[in-house]
Amino acid sequence: MGPVEYIIVGFPGNKFNGRIAPELEALVESGTVRILDLIFVGKDADGSVVNFEIDQLDALAGFAALDADVGGLISPEDIEYAAEALEPDSSAALLIWEDLWAAPF
Repeated sequence: MGPVEYIIVGFPGNKFNGRIAPELEALVESGTVRILDLIFVGKDADGSVVNFEIDQLDALAGFAALDADVGGLISPEDIEYAAEALEPDSSAALLIWEDLWAAPF
């Protein structure tokens, strides 16, 4: 197994459009990374927090084609941590991936 990394990518204004899905898919298909977990978190105008997996929201349909072992690594505490940093009316993707390119090290 290669090194594992964690990233939170923010989307101001809750304007998630899925444009990052093809770039992420290219990284997976090239053997650069392997997706281990992916969750989307949103905060509405009144501060209420919701979270979704890729198969739970139509706006995330672009991620359905990802060859990924999604699930189980991002904890409720991780989601809460990311949500605390979100401004109202914004969202974020929480992503854990393995750096396949570094596995030979």
